[in-house]
Amino acid sequence: MSSELTKKYSGYGFLYSEFSREILSLSIMIRQEQMPFFLYETYRTPMRQKKLYKRGYSTITDPYKSPHVHGLAVDFLLNKNIMNKLGGDYKTLAQVVKDSLSDPTSKSGNEIYNIGTNLLPSKNVMERTVVQDRVILNDWLKLGYMIESQFPKLKWGGNKNKKATQLIGVDPPHIEFYDSERLMKNKVALNQIKRVGAPGL
Repeated sequence: MSSELTKKYSGYGFLYSEFSREILSLSIMIRQEQMPFFLYETYRTPMRQKKLYKRGYSTITDPYKSPHVHGLAVDFLLNKNIMNKLGGDYKTLAQVVKDSLSDPTSKSGNEIYNIGTNLLPSKNVMERTVVQDRVILNDWLKLGYMIESQFPKLKWGGNKNKKATQLIGVDPPHIEFYDSERLMKNKVALNQIKRVGAPGL
């Protein structure tokens, strides 16, 4: 399979046009506010979506049910420290990302998805209910507040499936266009990004 069909895209060119403008504005505001996030992934080919599902990084079996494949979702990741000390070695964040996505057993995987709370439940403790890093949690919550208060056309994954006692939802890196379900159903977004040459469609 061509590497072009499974590689990660982080540019704006293959996003649905109205959504692309919103994400560009959000990215500018993140830089202006000096918030510790970077745009990790935007458009996702159907082949990459299948690959991520097979490796356990996604629960979406049909690639065309992923808003990423329609150019209607992006993922931001935390970039609090450019260098991460892992196991006595220093690695760049880019290397940590690469390692964690290519090796499901990588011990560094949780570093890039750190949301400042416990990710796994334990005896009598629900996941995402215990603060492990208040600074990181506050950064995510600030991002969510910014999206909710200033970007009404965006949906933040940090609110997804959030139970009453939880501090944050299941997918804070994920940001989606507010009208994504309709645009996926009628294939408007897919047809638009196909016309501009989105690979794999």
